[in-house]
Amino acid sequence: MELPLQDQLPILPPAFIIGSSSPLKRPLPPPPPKANLLRQHGYRAVPQRNWTRQQTFDKLSPSATQDALARTITDLHGSITQNDRLKALEIMLQTVSHDNEELHNYELKLEADKVLCLKLGYSFASSPKNQCSVSKEVVLICQCLLQLFKCSQDYLLQSFRNVGATELLPLLIQMATRVMRTKIKRHMEGKSIAEPDGMIDIVRVLRVFAKIVSAKSMLIHSMEGELLGLLLRDAVNCLKKSGLKHTASIDEEILEKLGLIKDLAFRSQANDKVALLVLDGGILVVFLDWCCSKIETINPVVQEWVTAVMWNLLLESMSREKLLVQFDREDLNQTILKGLLRVLLQHSEKKIMSPLATKIKRNAISAIGNIVADPKCHPTEFSDTDNSLALLSTLVKLVETDDDSVVRRRAMRTIRCLVHPSKIEVQPEKWLQNIPSMFLINVITRRIDEDDDNEFDTQIQACETVVALSKTLTHADWQMIQTALASRMATTIHPRLIGAASRCLAKSFKYSYSYKLSPVLENVWRRLESLAASDASTHDDISCLYLELAKAEEKNDSKSVPSMLTCTSVTNTLTSILSNTEQRYETSRERTLNIVLTLLQNDINKKPLAENEGLLTGLVNLCLLQPSGWNKDSAKKVILDLVPEI
Repeated sequence: MELPLQDQLPILPPAFIIGSSSPLKRPLPPPPPKANLLRQHGYRAVPQRNWTRQQTFDKLSPSATQDALARTITDLHGSITQNDRLKALEIMLQTVSHDNEELHNYELKLEADKVLCLKLGYSFASSPKNQCSVSKEVVLICQCLLQLFKCSQDYLLQSFRNVGATELLPLLIQMATRVMRTKIKRHMEGKSIAEPDGMIDIVRVLRVFAKIVSAKSMLIHSMEGELLGLLLRDAVNCLKKSGLKHTASIDEEILEKLGLIKDLAFRSQANDKVALLVLDGGILVVFLDWCCSKIETINPVVQEWVTAVMWNLLLESMSREKLLVQFDREDLNQTILKGLLRVLLQHSEKKIMSPLATKIKRNAISAIGNIVADPKCHPTEFSDTDNSLALLSTLVKLVETDDDSVVRRRAMRTIRCLVHPSKIEVQPEKWLQNIPSMFLINVITRRIDEDDDNEFDTQIQACETVVALSKTLTHADWQMIQTALASRMATTIHPRLIGAASRCLAKSFKYSYSYKLSPVLENVWRRLESLAASDASTHDDISCLYLELAKAEEKNDSKSVPSMLTCTSVTNTLTSILSNTEQRYETSRERTLNIVLTLLQNDINKKPLAENEGLLTGLVNLCLLQPSGWNKDSAKKVILDLVPEI
């Protein structure tokens, strides 16, 4: 719905623009009597084909360059008639067409964006309501804006706040909506449409702002999303007309319109994503459904767009539920899931990967992972079916062989989501056929690039997958996994990986324990000693690991030899945890006291514990600093048990 004229940007009379009441914050100098400064320095107003504005600026001093920019903006500001405005805009476009970020910042400092917005207001007020194409003047304005917005991110955000949100975007949206209404109407009536319609430059400006988080909601909800619905419907009409053949070329304007939707879906709020889903009666959902039904045969560029939009829409629980559960379209969730799986299989089987194919795999894996991670949307499609097993096999292969670390990480995360205990509906042996323990061991012990966080996260996800599959693993599996975990923990200082491996190793002691593991764990104890002394965030996971090991030793009645937890490295680690007096680590201290109390139940452990002066000192300090309570009483009891052994 078009806003009434009084709610649009006010169209100012020429006298107001030129006179002292100009809305610019600083008065601009009057236009020169003959020519602008660039002409005065001997440069042509219209450059030669091989001439760039940057080369001109390089010949000028910094102050002369700034004066030239100011004069060009002033000339545009003072242009009144349409012919004058067009000439001034052409010179303006030549002037700002460069890649110098500092100069673009200076242009915005001179409020060039506001001047262009004023000219856009003139053009909008004088254009017919039934126009089906964008005027040359508007195209030039948008092209100038696109050059200006090559500025720094700070200046772009400032431009959005000062001009974009209040004046520029409302004008562009109203103008584009007017054009698209007429275009769609003529299309429905079977009438010819002017090509090109000039919309591509407006859409490109909108895409600049669509990447600003604070601008997304405004763009999505402006005029109840009418423009986005019209743009999407126009793109869908063109794409369906071409059949979306795998080898068919796609018009650049269509790609820009689809790109705007993708930019708005990326990192937008949950309610904004829901608004995208209901645009124009759900045209986006209809198009996604149609694309997923024939995903393998459509153009790879559209495949990438579909998977990227799906990934972002499925990221939030509100939009995920809206798309997969609440939309009244038969078997929509089945179509989407099967489409994502088929496109993943299609690009996973290729031996030579293009950057586009890698993006498609990343998007498809993440979209599937977002679905299976949500119990509300976890459908029977991924229970005991051929599709689920085919997906698992594909994901395992990607983790093992794919060259892209992001693909490997996302594939491992999706595997972990699939085997989460709340979602397992197939027989365990069927999962283990596709996720053998040796696969998990190889992932955990794989040599990785220590500078790539994706590699670490893949190994963390593998550890969490082991925990999820804990009830299905055999004693022999656990023994190999314990050795693999010990080997990896001894060679890394990554806190999150050590934390995940510690939780996994702690879980293993519930199912498998052997004193023969002691030599293998010696290097782990030394690594944990160093980590506990330098990073208090690891205390919780380390204390959990030691407590589970102490319980396993007690359960197996290992009283003939001292506990492996009485070695110097472990007692030093326990001391570090007890010495941390921060309130948020109270649980870790309590758990550590439980470990020591458990060890003291075996008399053979008392002497090696008592010989560690640091442990006794830590216990004494804990008694002095700790208020009355269980921890203080327990620390006193431990001291009384250890002192006679000194």
